[in-house]
Amino acid sequence: MLKLRPCQPGLPGIGAQLTLENWGEEHWLPPAGELMLGVNRTAVAGKPTQFEFLRITHIDEVPTHIAQPNGAAGTSFKRSAGGPNWIRFSNLDHDFPQPIEYHRDGDMLKASFAGPGQDGATMTIPFEFQTCSG
Repeated sequence: MLKLRPCQPGLPGIGAQLTLENWGEEHWLPPAGELMLGVNRTAVAGKPTQFEFLRITHIDEVPTHIAQPNGAAGTSFKRSAGGPNWIRFSNLDHDFPQPIEYHRDGDMLKASFAGPGQDGATMTIPFEFQTCSG
């Protein structure tokens, strides 16, 4: 589980960190119509190693999470379950992750990414993000 990274002043979004040099953060714009836009980045040894463009929109009237790691073509994950404070997006044809889940718990956003690991067994990567006000 990633430990919290302090919020950056003036930047709304969510942040987490593994160590002072290994961290990740994700920022989302407020919804506009049926569209949310987000971006995240990860650093290892203090240097950015990965970024991702994100969006949640409706495709065929189904909320769909579209991820573009490092600017690649988008991969779609359609809403497969959810409730008042959580949502699961799934794409069982994708290598990893297959489900992506978000759970709101007060000012925390818990996320998990799961799918087959290198040995074929299910691997789950959990995150806990603290929300940051702008």
